[in-house]
Amino acid sequence: MSRRLIESIEDTRYNWIRELFENVTSNAGSIIPDEVIAYRRVAKTIYALARAGRVILVGRGSAFITEEIPNGVHIRLVAPFEDRVERFQKERGLSRSEAEKDLKQLDEKHQAFFNRFWPDRPLTPENVTVTFNTARIDEAHIADAALPLIGDLRATRRHRRQQPVAH
Repeated sequence: MSRRLIESIEDTRYNWIRELFENVTSNAGSIIPDEVIAYRRVAKTIYALARAGRVILVGRGSAFITEEIPNGVHIRLVAPFEDRVERFQKERGLSRSEAEKDLKQLDEKHQAFFNRFWPDRPLTPENVTVTFNTARIDEAHIADAALPLIGDLRATRRHRRQQPVAH
């Protein structure tokens, strides 16, 4: 899939009513917007990768798409806005005001994406296994903390398979 198409999924200017009417009145015969078709493909890919295992999925609603798959570890990374602005500014070589503006727009796009595809499901701590504040813990320590979670789940799964089932 093209990067532009995937990024357009998060476009906050999306108007689903306009899209619906355009599709209904077009000769295409389809009332499913292109971006919904694109996201369904992305979601199917995310799901298939998660089922196969040994994969790290980042964003695009992965926690919701894969929530029913047993033994998954869902990690959410958060940080205060000020820390995120500083990191964004350094990573992208932006001025402080540009970084703040771009980060606010990115946050709005992410929120619009979740509102569009999961309008009644806010992303809350209950939706993930663990949340790390990246302003307080670095990537190496996050990895060190997350790896045992993955190993524990594998051991739990093996243990469950070996246990006799009571009828």
